Amino acid sequence: MKLLSLLRTLSTTALGLSLSLAAAQAGSATWNLNPVSGNWRNAGNWTPATVPNSLTDVATFGVSNTTDIELKPRNLLVAEIDFQPGASAYTFSLDKQTIWSVAGAGIVNNSGIIQNFVNTAPTTPSEVTLLQFGGSASAGSQTAFTVEGGSGSGAPGQISFIDQANAGNAVFVCKGSTGPTFTYGGEVSFGGSATAASATLMLEGGAGAGGAGGSLSFGGNFATPTAANANITAEGSSVANASGSFVNFLTSATAGSATMVANGGQAEGPFGGASIIFTGLCSAENATFTINGALVEGATGAKLIFQNGANAANGTCIINGGAGNLAGGQLTFADNGGGGTSRFEVFGNGSVNLSSHSAPGLTIGSLEGDGLVLLGKNNLTIGGTNLSTTFAGTLQGDAGSSFTKAGTGTLTFNGSSTIPGVTTVAAGTLGGNGTFTGALTIGTGSGGGAVLAPAAGGPMPMTLITQSALTFKADGSYTCTLSTKRAQADQVGALGVTIDSAAQFKLQTLAKKRLAMGQTFVVLNNTAATPIQGTFSNLADGTTLNSGNNKFQASYEGGDGNDLTLTVQ
Repeated sequence: MKLLSLLRTLSTTALGLSLSLAAAQAGSATWNLNPVSGNWRNAGNWTPATVPNSLTDVATFGVSNTTDIELKPRNLLVAEIDFQPGASAYTFSLDKQTIWSVAGAGIVNNSGIIQNFVNTAPTTPSEVTLLQFGGSASAGSQTAFTVEGGSGSGAPGQISFIDQANAGNAVFVCKGSTGPTFTYGGEVSFGGSATAASATLMLEGGAGAGGAGGSLSFGGNFATPTAANANITAEGSSVANASGSFVNFLTSATAGSATMVANGGQAEGPFGGASIIFTGLCSAENATFTINGALVEGATGAKLIFQNGANAANGTCIINGGAGNLAGGQLTFADNGGGGTSRFEVFGNGSVNLSSHSAPGLTIGSLEGDGLVLLGKNNLTIGGTNLSTTFAGTLQGDAGSSFTKAGTGTLTFNGSSTIPGVTTVAAGTLGGNGTFTGALTIGTGSGGGAVLAPAAGGPMPMTLITQSALTFKADGSYTCTLSTKRAQADQVGALGVTIDSAAQFKLQTLAKKRLAMGQTFVVLNNTAATPIQGTFSNLADGTTLNSGNNKFQASYEGGDGNDLTLTVQ
């Protein structure tokens, strides 16, 4: 972080330093067919014989016999780097202590081939090798940038976007550090209101023991940059005890509609997985995140973290487990990070952890998959996007935790909930064959309607169980599916049942088979010693109802004496 602070300080002064030097050498020029050397600063390499080095200068490149161009120490400024149609393939290398500012149109590549730029890492911490895009400059298209990581005590190479600059359709590779400890990988940063546009950014993991992976940062100092439509891949380290790569969103930065992948560690070590971290007033907006597990035993999975007020907004968070017993990817919400209307897809031993979140908890758009969700002492509310999803994983909570299903969609819960607090279906439908440790409440008493329907509209009856009490509020209802072909019905098991006098019951039969008279179906299995308290408003005790080709009689004293049963008449 000290290095990023140095970068921001240099960014604010680089243009002024370059302009002060421009009086000695400046002017638009074209790189010669046969230059005398590969040194940008040699006027003999240009026509006319000057060095492009001012805010209005355009450096033009066509066909040349010298295509490896060196940018030596000191500061340079250029408005535009123009590659003509049919131009040669060039490689531009920034040497240590070089600050190259591009502040006009940026890179305009009409050559039809890839042009390469390399930021060589300095050899000491006090040196900086920086390529900076300012104004409205663009990194262009068919351009490739390699940012070297630090080694020994040296700082890494740096690329910075400030003002309204953008990364265009360029490709960036941030190399990892070769070590030792606390040596940084290559860095790309976006400040001001800069944008990553449609760039591809690839961050490599640490390349030596103790070394850090490449890094990408958005924001800082009240900046409002965005990742826009970029494709970002953050790799874990492939070297034991090296760190994975990092993506940081700071202050008021946003992720736009970017696609981001963070991979787990590829070698043993506690910090080898890549990390994507949102801190402060940052927003994931509409971005998609895929967070993968470790690739070898002893490595860590990748991490996605929202903290200190950061918001997952309308992002899609896909959290994958590691193969076999390897560590899974992790999604963490800390402090008062917000869930917005985000979509969580959690698989295998991938996990979502709310244990460090502030009370009362988190609200998100939807939950699906078969992974692990750790609530700590919080409430998790899902359903704001009204999506219908299936979750077959584990909900785990400490004392004081609870779960709320909102929205008009259906949550098919085929997993296990060890949450000791109440699971409330405030709206929409809860179905599936899952098991709840805590109490289950259908409706809020004054809502728009909540439904318990184990089959959830599917072709097979299901059994859903709560090991605590089941309560139907006034706006709650039970939709029971009965298959006459299978002679099976939905069943809900509970340790005590209470039914408000306004709650509703609906029987939905599948197929048209005539059932045997006297056949009985237990649709509410009350495992408590006490009888069911109350009856559904449209299903009084002893009521006869017709459904399909069958007639049923309801009893609240059926089964072992205190269950709700339907018996064929």
